[in-house]
Amino acid sequence: QKRDGTEMVRILLSKGADPSELAAACVDENTMSLGMKYWINKARRIGIPAQEELLHMAQLPPMDRIHELDYAVVGEEAAVSVIQEALAGRFGNPSGNRKPLVMLFLGPPGKFS
Repeated sequence: QKRDGTEMVRILLSKGADPSELAAACVDENTMSLGMKYWINKARRIGIPAQEELLHMAQLPPMDRIHELDYAVVGEEAAVSVIQEALAGRFGNPSGNRKPLVMLFLGPPGKFS
């Protein structure tokens, strides 16, 4: 398996790294792999969660990691958004509904290489 740092870029971005800092660090994006460019462009598109939002979600596990879903699935942004909304509705209000959350995922699994 080739290890070009793409997975590390994905993890750092999922934890809140700011892709705008690449220029300040004198990183040449032209030398990056396509995978790295994909994750960096995605991070620029969806943005970084506000610090207040992260602090609020840290009080509501498993909501403290909901923003990481964007970096767990490739090319299914609409589906990730629906899942995030369902999870936020279920777990965002700790005194809310206690019924189990059931989701059904249909279709073949994807592959990230």
